[in-house]
Amino acid sequence: MKYPKKSHYLRFRKKDRYTSYVLDYRGGSLYEMDICCARFLRSLNGCRDPYKNTKGLTEEEAETALEHFEKLGFLDDGIRFRITGPGSFTWTLVTPKENRRIRALARCWNRFLLLLWLPLLAFGLQVLLSGDFPFVDLGWGTIPGAVTGLVLGLSLHEFSHACACLSYGGVWLEAGISLFTFIPGAYVLISSHGVKGRFRRIQISAAGPEANMALAGLFLLLLKAGLFDSLVLVCAAFINIITGIVNLSLADGLDGMEIFSELLGAGDLPSRAGRILRDPRAREKLKKRGLNGKATLAGLRMIRALQIILPLLIIMEAASIIGFFTG
Repeated sequence: MKYPKKSHYLRFRKKDRYTSYVLDYRGGSLYEMDICCARFLRSLNGCRDPYKNTKGLTEEEAETALEHFEKLGFLDDGIRFRITGPGSFTWTLVTPKENRRIRALARCWNRFLLLLWLPLLAFGLQVLLSGDFPFVDLGWGTIPGAVTGLVLGLSLHEFSHACACLSYGGVWLEAGISLFTFIPGAYVLISSHGVKGRFRRIQISAAGPEANMALAGLFLLLLKAGLFDSLVLVCAAFINIITGIVNLSLADGLDGMEIFSELLGAGDLPSRAGRILRDPRAREKLKKRGLNGKATLAGLRMIRALQIILPLLIIMEAASIIGFFTG
């Protein structure tokens, strides 16, 4: 039998002895709630009969509270597959539980990336360029390398975003697979709203590409072992290098744009760039600021150009890779 379950988008914070805050990350709302109601809501895990443990509420109060929770959207609707647009969907596979152990593991992984992504990549490239490794040909071809590199790279990329967010006090809400304009991928839903410090917010965005570069270096270092097909390892490594570089570009929705926006201290930079470039008065104001204003205007135009060019380059690159594998 299915029992009511609280939404995984909710987080709780105690205000005082009698009141608790309830944060709804899906709706972006903050509610104040009686402490007994908050405890009752928090106890709804979908496995227990809510009327057998009402956390200080009478049965009638519990029934009223459940009706109120449902109206506010505080209960899990059970929907994991959502169509988000033409040729796009998200399919939630994981709704993680946050505790001290999870956050400790997240901090360890984030520190590992900060310290070792660059040495791993550098040593891996040195092994490849020196040619000082046994070439192993098991006849697997390039397809296993591309698939292995892509699956591990996408998974580790998103996992690293989540770990960086958790390690700095952010929230990890869910993870799963996605399709964006017919391009498959993975995703994590995180919130860095409470993360203080520009460097920390930059690292949350940079952790994904760092993971790709670290994984690429590891694949190349494995060439030394002589235990795996060399072509598979090289292909997997370069898939991750390309993925990391593409994600660092200044296109809307990619990690590079998030990092660039944080460096400039400007949120939602692509939309702001579009508004400024469409407004003749705003453009004239920037031109009057001299060299600094003209440089800003050139940067905004570059951002808008990349938003158009990069998707085309990705499509062309994907077509060439498919042609290489099938040709």
